[in-house]
Amino acid sequence: MMALNNDDSIRVTLLANSGIIVEYQEHKLLIDGTPGEIHGYFSGLSDEVLHDLLEGKKPLFRDINILLYTHCHHDHFSPEVTRSLVERNRVNYLMMPDKDSHPFVKLRDSIALCNIGLVLLDIPLGKRAVYRPDGIRIEAFRTMHAGEMYRETEHYCFLVYLGHKAILITGDSDYDPDYFRTILKDMRIHAVFINPLFLNRREGREAIVESIKPEKIVVCHIPFEGTPGTNLRKVAARDAVKHRDALPEIILLQDELQEIPL
Repeated sequence: MMALNNDDSIRVTLLANSGIIVEYQEHKLLIDGTPGEIHGYFSGLSDEVLHDLLEGKKPLFRDINILLYTHCHHDHFSPEVTRSLVERNRVNYLMMPDKDSHPFVKLRDSIALCNIGLVLLDIPLGKRAVYRPDGIRIEAFRTMHAGEMYRETEHYCFLVYLGHKAILITGDSDYDPDYFRTILKDMRIHAVFINPLFLNRREGREAIVESIKPEKIVVCHIPFEGTPGTNLRKVAARDAVKHRDALPEIILLQDELQEIPL
């Protein structure tokens, strides 16, 4: 396992899909890290990782402080797994969209009973809101979900400040360069986490170069090797090579429990 060498060291571990654990000093954030059972197109949590996440006996899965969800689609969020984490007293704070989480009554009841710090996001487009769960500065802002069929989805991006570095979690955001330019004006982004389509689309690359301007690009939401019914893995690998000279450093986060430093 990769060691954290200094106070500003950040380690990111992929669980599945867009689900990551971000470690910094004594903090651990689980972001979009409870994808439900998925057949075909995307990769969900393996039985082993799900067990280890819920039990929390292995070092990686201990002491998770904060859960963040960009949106409530099943390839990012399982209400049942999230509820298990809450009821096992595994987390201190949970941040998620408000409206689209209304149907998950049992989860909300468990959060209330377990006295978890709950932030239900309801932020107008074009605005950023600041939160400080467990002393970590997190800014959230709303975006449209990519794809016309998902325009009604309640979707948020997160700016997570860890030491002197800010990392941007885009989830399944659309790729509007003008919107990102406005919402991130004068921001210095160390790393941006995107999905393969963000890298593949011309407007996505424009948003990266002209609006987000990160030092590093981390591409996740990539199916594991052998996942049927998708060529996203090949697309991500091809685009990383094709655009490497025009973009900042590109890192593919695509294998179960793969770790990277930031």
